Amino acid sequence: MKALNLIGKDKYRVVGSDMNSLSALTFRVDKGYKTPPATHPSYVAAVNRICRREKVDILLPGSDAEMEAISNNVEKIDKDVFVLAHPKETVNICRDKWRTYLFLKEHGFTCPESYIPEDPKKLTFPLFIKDRFGGGSKNAFKAENDEEVNFYLRYLKAKRVKPIVQQYIGNADEEYTTGVLFGKDGRLISAITFKRTLIAGASGIMICDKYQEVTDYAVNVVRKLKTMGSVNIQSRLADGRPYALEINPRFSGSLPARAGLGVNEIDLAIDEFYHGISVSRPRIHYGKVVLRCFQEVYADLADVEKLNAGESVSRTGKIIDYI
Repeated sequence: MKALNLIGKDKYRVVGSDMNSLSALTFRVDKGYKTPPATHPSYVAAVNRICRREKVDILLPGSDAEMEAISNNVEKIDKDVFVLAHPKETVNICRDKWRTYLFLKEHGFTCPESYIPEDPKKLTFPLFIKDRFGGGSKNAFKAENDEEVNFYLRYLKAKRVKPIVQQYIGNADEEYTTGVLFGKDGRLISAITFKRTLIAGASGIMICDKYQEVTDYAVNVVRKLKTMGSVNIQSRLADGRPYALEINPRFSGSLPARAGLGVNEIDLAIDEFYHGISVSRPRIHYGKVVLRCFQEVYADLADVEKLNAGESVSRTGKIIDYI
């Protein structure tokens, strides 16, 4: 929404949805709706109803779960709607960290050595244990010995979470996030890297510089995938080499930060894939630091009740910005 709003209302009208009626941005779009979770059997039907009601031209999945649901059911989306989503084979590789590891190894890219409990192997400590299909820092633990590994594996099994065990690479001072966008003819449109500091599991402080080795590595990884839209590579430097930690096949949370520095991937992708415009590479504003902070959105309880009743809201949330 932030990236689209940078372009202006003359080009885009934004309809948004969330599974939670207390999602702040639902109150800041032109039309906001509540939908079932993306994993719910009625999710696609709910999206179709909104698309028909609002005469939506382009469908943009947001979260990992939404991208997975849409890309795996693209044939069920109304034919009048253009789906800007990666092919399901790409999404299914990237959503599963074990398949991501096998993909990276197959193509010769440096990555943390990994195993799953069904196929264990001996790795050097420390290790990182996390949800194979999760995101952010949820269900992710650093283990220093076998006792801790076994404890966390039992804990995740009790929660019915499928784990993956990986080598702990580098340190948080050398963590990077790279957005890569290829055109429909395979040419590189944009690649921009931030050195980042995590706050609450997301990129909170982002330094934009060339970081050429990290950027080139991410571009080479994404080049091996079939894509339609941007891909986010999270990596760390260790021994002077980049290691991919995750591949996110979606417009990532750092998208608005990149858009504010000249690389609006979502606008570029719409022009490229929907309008058929062969877009040129944008100029990146290097030498910047992006500092994130909270933003308060004030909404009426009556509008929350409207969302829960299946109705829509239209930019009813108010903001106060003193910065």
